[in-house]
Amino acid sequence: MTPFLAKAVVLLVAVGWYVIRYPYQRRARRNPVARTERGPREYLLMAISTAGFGLIPFVYICFDFPRWADYPFHPTQA
Repeated sequence: MTPFLAKAVVLLVAVGWYVIRYPYQRRARRNPVARTERGPREYLLMAISTAGFGLIPFVYICFDFPRWADYPFHPTQA
């Protein structure tokens, strides 16, 4: 496996996850919420999760940034 192929797999899995999740998200959006327990802590944790699992890998795949955190590619890690 090459680095390009590993990055392509990550992007395809992310797109697949979104495609699978989208119909359920639309259905859930139609139902009114009577009372929510979401507070600042929940929003902070979701922001951290989004950055760590989505934003940072996307930036690395597209721009190879940050280069200081890069290490040699090994196919077994992909």
